[in-house]
Order: sequence, then structure tokens, then C-alpha cells
Amino acid sequence: MTERILLLETHQADGKPARAWLEQSAAGLGLVREGFGAEPEFLPLVLGSVQRVMLRYGGPPSEELVSTVLELAPELTLEDQSTLASFRFRPRYDVIAKDYLVWRPRDAAPRLELAVSVAAALTHLGRAARALAR
Repeated sequence: MTERILLLETHQADGKPARAWLEQSAAGLGLVREGFGAEPEFLPLVLGSVQRVMLRYGGPPSEELVSTVLELAPELTLEDQSTLASFRFRPRYDVIAKDYLVWRPRDAAPRLELAVSVAAALTHLGRAARALAR
């Protein structure tokens, strides 16, 4: 069974949609990018990639986000049984909502980061892993 979590959804200059999501299947965890180039791109990720990115860039939730983060149902279970969920949040002082990811390790406090930042970091790691595998 394949599980997915949407990381990024945007539009290119020509108005066409572009999306990136994490996909967990029997083959492992990978980043799927569609609409960013001529062909969809699948980037297999090394075990622990998501956790490393969230440890590096993610931070503790602000007081304003605590209730939102605690009420989320896990969307994707990673290989170490930690979970990753996405949510859209619009602070009261902003007019545009932003997409965030919250990573909940089993034995530590949750960490969250802007989804666009996580997608960029995972794209870089996925391309590097693919280049090394050649």
C-alpha cells in the first residue's frame, strides 16, 4: 500500500500546477516532483533523510501553533515509527496561509518547518543520492 503526504503545491509562471510529495511504498520512501520540469521526477531517499532535515531545519512550535500541532492526526509513518503531518496555517497578522510540516519523533518533542524548505532540502538530498547510485 502506498502512503503519500503533500509537501508543496505551487504554480509555475505559465499557470501550470507543480507539486511535490513524499511517497512511502514497498520500494521505500521517495520524493515525487511533478510539474517542475518536462517529466515527473522520482527521487528515492536514503533512510533517515526526512528526520535529518527536520532535525536540521525544524524547530519547536510557537505558542500560537501548539494546539494545532497537538490535534493533528499522523499522515505518514516513517521507518523509525516517527510521523510526519502537514497543515496550513495563517497567523492573524498575515493574509497568506503557509504550509507547514510537523515531525513527531517517538521520544522527543515535535518539530515543525515550512513545507517549501523541507521540499527543497529533500530534493537536494534525493538528487545527490541518485547521482551517487549511478
